[in-house]
Order: sequence, then C-alpha cells, then structure tokens
Amino acid sequence: MRVLAVVILCLVSISAWAQFADTENGSKMHWAWTSYQKDTAHPGYEIGYFMGVVSGVVSLGTGWFDIPEGVSFTQVCAVVGKYVEAHPEMWGESAGYVAVRALRGKWPIVK
Repeated sequence: MRVLAVVILCLVSISAWAQFADTENGSKMHWAWTSYQKDTAHPGYEIGYFMGVVSGVVSLGTGWFDIPEGVSFTQVCAVVGKYVEAHPEMWGESAGYVAVRALRGKWPIVK
C-alpha cells in the first residue's frame, strides 16, 4: 500500500511540474519583453521574469556563447528581446532555450 501511495505522489508531482514547465516558454518571454520595453523603471513580475531568465542563461552559459567584455546586461536583454520579437516560431520552445539561441546567434563561440 505504501508503494502505491509513493507512486501516486510521484505521478502527481511530475504532472504538476510538467504543467508549470510548459508555461515557461518563448511566448511568456515575448509577453515579458513587451513589458520590459515599456517600463524598466518600475519593474513588475514580467520584467523580473524576463531579466531572471536572461541572467540565469548568462550565468550558466559558459561554452554556449561568447559575450564580449564591456557589453552591459541591458544590451544582453535587448538582444534576447529582439530575438524573441523577430522569431515567433520559437515561442513554443522553453524560455532558456530561446535565450541561448538569441545569444548564440549574436555572439557565437569562435574556435
């Protein structure tokens, strides 16, 4: 009986996580980018979301792209936002993946 309870709990947890993860996509990035463009002086949830995704990707992105010295975080956000705006076909992809594609397209690793 305990095993069945654990299995059910795991399935419910996985299902809840999958529903949440599905909403963190390029479409949400587009929504957040639209708010970011309007008013960065009074950040709300959507601006924080957008900047959080970009910051997380930049922090973990070693080896995916090569942002030059002197490029500001504001410039990095603009690159990602403009990419999201120009590529609606990416809106169904995960938010992190969209940000990586944007940054890799602008600043690829040169070997």
